[in-house]
Amino acid sequence: MLQEQSRLFQRILFFADFALVALAWVLAYFTRFTLMPALAPVFPGASWLVPVEFAPFSRYLWLLPWVLIAASLVFYFSSLYAPDRALRFLRLAYSAFKASALALVGVAALLSFYRAFAVSRLFMVLFGLFTVAFLIGLRFVLYFWLKRQRARGRFRRRVLIVGGGEVGQRLARAFRQYPWMGLEVVGFADDDRPGALCRTDEVTALVDRHHAEGAPIDYVYIALPLSAADRIERLVSDLSTRLPHVCFAPDLFGFAILNARVSDVDGLPVIHLIDEVPLRLAWVAKRLLDIGLSALVLVALSPLLLALALAVKLTSPGPVFYRQERMSLNGQTFNMLKFRSMRTDQAGDVNLLTPKDDPRVTSIGAFLRRTSLDE
Repeated sequence: MLQEQSRLFQRILFFADFALVALAWVLAYFTRFTLMPALAPVFPGASWLVPVEFAPFSRYLWLLPWVLIAASLVFYFSSLYAPDRALRFLRLAYSAFKASALALVGVAALLSFYRAFAVSRLFMVLFGLFTVAFLIGLRFVLYFWLKRQRARGRFRRRVLIVGGGEVGQRLARAFRQYPWMGLEVVGFADDDRPGALCRTDEVTALVDRHHAEGAPIDYVYIALPLSAADRIERLVSDLSTRLPHVCFAPDLFGFAILNARVSDVDGLPVIHLIDEVPLRLAWVAKRLLDIGLSALVLVALSPLLLALALAVKLTSPGPVFYRQERMSLNGQTFNMLKFRSMRTDQAGDVNLLTPKDDPRVTSIGAFLRRTSLDE
């Protein structure tokens, strides 16, 4: 439910930002080509306010759809709509400013391919300023309006967590971290937790009592381990005739979970306890960035690498590099090259940790290991 509420909020923000970018584009045009020329006679020496070349509004309006597409893509991939951006207003404002700046760069890059006429540079500056102001202004209004409404007790949802274990505690912490969603934890239902509102077999009675008192519980989160399957089944059956929404957050901390996720098989939810890391566009971009930067660093350090290779070769017989197998993402293995720091003519398991003053380490190898230049 938290994720669904967040998605709805972010989608509303996305379409609102879409409209505000269009408004900023139109307002920047009339400011540059109508308001500024009208103000030029009022201010002496302000002839720069009059554009050298006047472009009709239809030309800029024709470019608007492409601008909206470019800005929307930049907003989406710059994590502007990530749920954690809604925690504090300063983070909201910073993410909006960063996304607006990136969008301005992206739009300027896109318009550089358009040769029919030159887009006014002052117009682009105005467009960027209006976009930043509108996006931050929208978040300012929403943030403090929601904060005030929550303080007045409006739009609040009361949550009961069944199970006071690790999962239940994490749920409570998550709800406290997202106060703008109005999720209020009334307490826990647990058989062993001190201070719990009731036992797990008394949940329906508690729900009925709160409803009768005019303070109904809106959501019941079941955070019990799988070993309590009988209690979970009984709870779901009893609560099916009540008004609260029932959500299940299984306590899987007893398992060695690696990259757990939930998928759907013909409408049946499937929990992947041990799975490969899913491919994400951000990781692809990071991989390309890693390769590009690594190539530049290798070129820049090539004189040093050549000197180290000569030092290894001249100080002891054998190859320059030592090949070592490592494990990467999703269990894939790869061979890492290191400058050889040990002699090849002495016995010993090279896979063991090398103790201090190991006689197999060469003179240059000791220096390489101490400075981490071997890697």
